[in-house]
Amino acid sequence: MLGIRTIDTNVRVEPDLSSWGSMATAAQGEVFGKDVSEWRAESRRSLGLPVDASIVIVGHQPEFFHPGILAKFIAGEQVAKSIGGVLVHLVVDHHAGSFDTIEMPERCGEGLSVREIQLANLATEIAMKAQKRVAPTHDVEPFTEALVKADGTNAAMQFASATDALMSPWAKVDHLIAGSDLLHTEFGMRVIAEMNRDPGRCRTMYNQAVSSHQECGISMLGEDELPVWYGNRNSRRGSPRDSVHPRALLLTLLARVSIGDLFVHGTGGMVYDKIMEQWVLKWLGITPCPATMATAMLQLKLQQQSINDARRKYFSPKGESEKRKLFLDSITNAPYQSSTRQEQYQAMHAWLSSMNLRPDVAQYRFAEHVAARRDWAFPLYPDEMLDQLRDAIVGT
Repeated sequence: MLGIRTIDTNVRVEPDLSSWGSMATAAQGEVFGKDVSEWRAESRRSLGLPVDASIVIVGHQPEFFHPGILAKFIAGEQVAKSIGGVLVHLVVDHHAGSFDTIEMPERCGEGLSVREIQLANLATEIAMKAQKRVAPTHDVEPFTEALVKADGTNAAMQFASATDALMSPWAKVDHLIAGSDLLHTEFGMRVIAEMNRDPGRCRTMYNQAVSSHQECGISMLGEDELPVWYGNRNSRRGSPRDSVHPRALLLTLLARVSIGDLFVHGTGGMVYDKIMEQWVLKWLGITPCPATMATAMLQLKLQQQSINDARRKYFSPKGESEKRKLFLDSITNAPYQSSTRQEQYQAMHAWLSSMNLRPDVAQYRFAEHVAARRDWAFPLYPDEMLDQLRDAIVGT
């Protein structure tokens, strides 16, 4: 539709995928009077996960994400299969934002533009888990069909289920769980109880870890804050009546301690989760399961006219030399300063204007930006490109 062809994939997997299987191991330590393995078994049972199998976790917000996120799931499934384990999709179901909107590249004359399509009506300031399933408002395949057929009693799990279905040719998810449900396990409730019992110690250990990794850009907790969100608008402070949702570091703490054997991050998560590892070790005396990293950059090669080509066309239009010669001959042959000579001169420039619209440099610069983007929703990429992505990851 847009003159798409493939280009090389840019894949990063750290460490080598071949080593991930040997890294997969449960969290270590004893807390709240039990070995972590006991808390782990209880958490898995309560979430409907296999108690004895190795679990590889990939987490993300409930959205139609770009191929860089798909890379995490591809790598996660590969290692899960290699060790006889399962792949778990951990959904950040309390996230709020405009995830009901899709951006698509479109042809605009000789350039490119971006079309924004709202797939459904969601309140962007309300946690998706607090919103009911939605009916698609526009027919945009394959997204619409996936949303209609998706499981899930709320918008967050509906979108996550639809995403899992769309990525199944390249990465098959075995279990889909909500991040907020981790707080309802026995371990999750004990963690929250410990925070409330001695909030100062929790906060101090958290902030010390943040301070040790300032390059991560994670904010310290305020004097009366804990690493949780309150209510359906994800407020920093709340009351005991409000629902509680885990912030990023608490979410990965719960996942890497109470259910997982291996957690697959992207580039950002791999950096900031160093804070969590230090925090949970100092605060609770626990070593979480290992983490790895996978990401990729895929660019659609969208054919467009360059600004240089547009300029050449403007100054050298098709048939210009013959017609310009006719105008110039008419001007030359007309009497000097005559009305005929002036009319021919004006006619020549009117023709040039009609044949050649002067290139809009800003428009062409924007088209170059669109062509360079690598964050389109992965279902917009041709299957062969995603096949290449999978093959590149498996080969690392």
